[in-house]
Amino acid sequence: MDKNFKHKIIHNNSKYPLIISFQGIDAGIYPEKKDDLSYLFYNLFTSSDLEYNYIFFKDIEQEIYGGCYDIIVNIIKEYISQYNPPTTYVMGQSVGGFTAIIVSEMLFNISVFVHKTIAFAPLTNTEWFQSYSDPWPLKINNIDIPCKKISELQPFNSSVQYWYPIFSKLDMWMIEYINESDVNLEIIKIKVDKHNIWGTIGKEKYKKLILSTISETYHSIVDEINNSNYIKNSNISNTSKII
Repeated sequence: MDKNFKHKIIHNNSKYPLIISFQGIDAGIYPEKKDDLSYLFYNLFTSSDLEYNYIFFKDIEQEIYGGCYDIIVNIIKEYISQYNPPTTYVMGQSVGGFTAIIVSEMLFNISVFVHKTIAFAPLTNTEWFQSYSDPWPLKINNIDIPCKKISELQPFNSSVQYWYPIFSKLDMWMIEYINESDVNLEIIKIKVDKHNIWGTIGKEKYKKLILSTISETYHSIVDEINNSNYIKNSNISNTSKII
């Protein structure tokens, strides 16, 4: 196992689709409590009566997976070669979304097809870390990764769904570094003001949103969120600074 990340495979049935999830960076727990970082959507998926297989990844050193994308891709490739799932979904939140897009493109380059990549408020440009002065983000800037900006991978080879919190200042900046005219890119605009989307809409509704993206039934819940006055009436604390 590589020291930069951990992963967990849950295989239920070869007839089930595969979901691959990438956790992002939680600036609220790093570095003192980095061992407390959970796998993204792990509880949601494993506690639900869903017919899927899973590979969960988490960035335990909080360094964009230490640039270990070749190792990650090989883990996924080996699983798919062994079990041949009917469809594969790759998803991630923030830096996890950035990683999900990179990994999906790398899988395409080795003839492994991803049905859809779902990126929730993804990082699109690692130059954002230069706004910090402490050693952690400065170290991130020196990590060898396939790209510094997601636009370097465009046009995408696989279908990418980009969930964009349109009133979040960070995400207003991030959206500038992606080519919105890419035919393989679908941008879904959410009327919330926090990068961490659940910080505005609440965890239960966020769970429904996540599950709806896979089942292609997300339009109704997106309309519900966007027709609600979350910006004005939100009293949900955004204590977690997940990026």
